[in-house]
Amino acid sequence: MMPLRILPMIPSARPRRYALFLLLTVCVANAAIAGPNVLLLWDDDEGTPVPDMLNANTKALVRAMTNAGISVTYSANTQGRWTGFNPMPDSFDAVVHLNGGGPNSYILPVSAVTRLVQYVRDEGGAYVGSENNAAQMAIPPQFGGLSSAMWDLTVIDRMRGWGVTDITVTKIPDQADHPVLRNLPDAFVFRSGRKEGLILSFDPWPAVPLMTDGWGNHAVAVREFGAGRVVSFHHTGNTAGASTLSNVHVQRLYINAVLWGDRKPPLVVSIQRSDPSPAPAGTVRFIARFSEGVTGVDAGDFAVKTVGEVSFSSPVAVRRITNREYEIGVHNVTGAGTLAVKLEDNDSIRDRSYNQNMLGGPGSGNGNFTSEIYVIDAVPPVLVSFDVDHAAAPLGSRPRMTLVFSKDMNETKFPTVAVTARAGHVITASPTDGGGDGLWVNDRAYEVSIDRPVEAADEGIATVTVSDAVDLVGNVMAPDDSHTVAIIRGDLHIVRQPPPVIYAEAGSSHTFMVEVAGAAGPPQYEWFKEDPAKIAIPVGPNAPVFTIEELDYTDTGIYFCVISDAFSVIQTDHTLLSVVEAIPAGGLCALLCLAVIVAITGAVRLLKRYSRIPNDGTT
Repeated sequence: MMPLRILPMIPSARPRRYALFLLLTVCVANAAIAGPNVLLLWDDDEGTPVPDMLNANTKALVRAMTNAGISVTYSANTQGRWTGFNPMPDSFDAVVHLNGGGPNSYILPVSAVTRLVQYVRDEGGAYVGSENNAAQMAIPPQFGGLSSAMWDLTVIDRMRGWGVTDITVTKIPDQADHPVLRNLPDAFVFRSGRKEGLILSFDPWPAVPLMTDGWGNHAVAVREFGAGRVVSFHHTGNTAGASTLSNVHVQRLYINAVLWGDRKPPLVVSIQRSDPSPAPAGTVRFIARFSEGVTGVDAGDFAVKTVGEVSFSSPVAVRRITNREYEIGVHNVTGAGTLAVKLEDNDSIRDRSYNQNMLGGPGSGNGNFTSEIYVIDAVPPVLVSFDVDHAAAPLGSRPRMTLVFSKDMNETKFPTVAVTARAGHVITASPTDGGGDGLWVNDRAYEVSIDRPVEAADEGIATVTVSDAVDLVGNVMAPDDSHTVAIIRGDLHIVRQPPPVIYAEAGSSHTFMVEVAGAAGPPQYEWFKEDPAKIAIPVGPNAPVFTIEELDYTDTGIYFCVISDAFSVIQTDHTLLSVVEAIPAGGLCALLCLAVIVAITGAVRLLKRYSRIPNDGTT
């Protein structure tokens, strides 16, 4: 309710001036002890560069508030050009309104007054102002005077004003312990424009005087107004260059006014990851940012939320960076899934104002906040496939290996591949940047050859050890030495083969057998029989042993086996199998000679037909 007052008629006034504003705010704060957030409506001439060219006394006040931990943001333009929206006061705990000069200095537009009243009465904001409002409201609206709605925020009336002089103010004894007077002497002197006036009468929410000056005027007064608070001073800070705002006691009044007026609860602005995601095993960290400086933040305020197979150590670790920022660390994280932290408000976190406002306001849970989510991938990659371009590596070759991993890999990191020969020495297999030819061929596959050709001293089964491969998250594989490569001289040869002539009785069975050595890997076997047209017909399995059950006369013929490995092909001598009713005792020698002649003739013919078999007996 507006107080009753008769306004004098003043015939002339500076007309209002309107302009478009570019929103520009400059924020300064003592981060270590950051407290409430203040919007400062400064009162230098329009167009003054902020903050560098503001008057020295305003700078001194801002410096004092900043040193007290108050975060100060400047309005985009001088106070009379503040519209209520450049910037809006919503995110601030208090508005400090400097309104120096005479009654014809810049005057707040109606939109600004309306927004300020709503901000204090309905939103719990604080308004700290000086007496010049009353002088400007004395100007009739038709002459551009300050809106009468500003009476709700102007606690001390102005009867008349005098020039700049020394002013002594004294605490009213009954109010000496009021928070606005905290850390102030009972009386002190400062220089400012002298004003005469008493507090206004409000109903509801009356005003309360805290200090008087040497002439009996009310000098400092406060008012509870709806959800918010108002603090008024009867002096005008920047009148005629007065040093009012450079006085340490006046500065303390402004600081106390903000700390007492701040009734807006602190809020969590964000809880963000401070490490990359996805994250490997180890520690993940979050940064919790509050709207203002707070106290009481500890591990008990945070719960870890996971999805999937993720484990961690409890409790979390909390470290104060500033009073607005806290680091939350979750240690010994392993597994795979997601992880976040939730601030669970139990009213233990409070701001640093004199009111110790609770996070989110009174009541548990209204300040709850859940962080950004980490994707946890603490499972190291493993080798799922290992291939070599040859089953066995002959002398002079450089076997090329293909390694396939279980997940997408960091292609800027190359695995370490080492081949340990049977004799114990190591053959390296380096990447391209290490002098070798190793390179990633896709997100999961890596190819590399050994750095030098195979030598005779390398012969035997060599162990391949793969290590140091890193996935995209940073997990490092465990060393894998489960794979081998055969290093051989390449001398596939026959150790034992069937005889040139075999007699077998009809109805019996017969087994052919061959034994080889020096194969490059598992040898392959092909058993053949020549038909009457001398064409080799495959007849046996891929095995060194071939058995014919229940022999028939049609099984008579020439048999042989072709053996191959990765590098060479050899074959056995021809064997004549003769199926007879009964083996004659006397004629055995003649039959054997005939069989030898037939076998030799067939072997030469078959060797000519199969040109892939070397005819010089070499491999």
